Order: sequence, then C-alpha cells, then structure tokens
Amino acid sequence: MSSLETSVSSRPVTLWRKTCIAAARLGGEVLKRYRGKVTAREKQPKDLVTEADLESQRVIEEFLRQRFPTHRILGEESIGVAEVAETNGDQVRWIIDPLDGTTNFIHGFPQYAISIALAYR
Repeated sequence: MSSLETSVSSRPVTLWRKTCIAAARLGGEVLKRYRGKVTAREKQPKDLVTEADLESQRVIEEFLRQRFPTHRILGEESIGVAEVAETNGDQVRWIIDPLDGTTNFIHGFPQYAISIALAYR
C-alpha cells in the first residue's frame, strides 16, 4: 500500500486514479485531432506551445473542475509563479502538462504524453 493510501481512505484514491485516467483520455482525443495540423508559437525562448496544448489543457481542466470544484488545478499552459505560491496550503491539487513533448508532437514524432499528477497534502 502506498503512503497516500495509508493517509487517506482508498475510496478517494481510487476515484482520483479513475478520474486521472479519464481526463488523460479526453486530452488524448484532443491531441489526435491536432496530429499533423499544428502551428507552434514561442511562449518563452525555446519553449513552444500549440493550440493542441491549450485545447488539451482546457478539456482536462474542465473535466476535473466538474468532478472536484474545490480542488486546485495547476496547468502548465496557464499557471504563473504567483499562482504556484498561492497553492501551498491546498489539500488536494492537480498538476497538468497537457502535452509533454510538444516539440516531438510538432515534428510528428510519437514520443509525447499527457502528464497528470495529484498532490495530496
């Protein structure tokens, strides 16, 4: 049993895990639609973002907010340093990279993923 499962009952952990998988699948459907059709822009030097990143994050965040309206969500494409600092007292927080491997995605290389984590304090 993981340390998370010993500190909270297994019921929420199971629900969170299933929700995470479902959210990743929804984001994956978005990425499939954009495959081979993306244009990128630099959000910072050497840091690219595409419409696929933004749409995948929007869909994932919307899905998580519908299920857990009180949970904090930190998304790579929308979070600022100030927001990260604000979340220090949150009990539950979702952390999302809606397209981990944007450069590979842009060039058509199949090595990319959606990364979703849940931090429990």
